[in-house]
Amino acid sequence: MSLSALVLRNQRIPRARELARLATFPAFGPTPVIVIGRSEATGKTSTSWVLTVCHEHLHQLQMAAPDYCVAVDSLDLSEKFRLENLGNAH
Repeated sequence: MSLSALVLRNQRIPRARELARLATFPAFGPTPVIVIGRSEATGKTSTSWVLTVCHEHLHQLQMAAPDYCVAVDSLDLSEKFRLENLGNAH
C-alpha cells in the first residue's frame, strides 16, 4: 500500500482518542516522518507545541543525512547502555 493511500485511509477512520505522540521515526520506509498530536492532546501550550514540531523537524534533517545510520551505529550506544546498566555480566 502506498503512503498516500495509507494517509487517505487513516483520514477516513475516526480515532477513538486523540493522538498524544511526539516523535520522529522512519514509519513508512527510510524517510523519517513526524508523528505528533494536537497541542491539546499532548498537554503542551500552542507555543511549546510549535517548538516541539521544530525540534522534530531537526530530527528529520538529522535522519535524512546519508551517513546517519552509520554514525549512530559507530557510537555503539546499546553496548554502552548495557555496560552502564547491567555491568559486564553477560
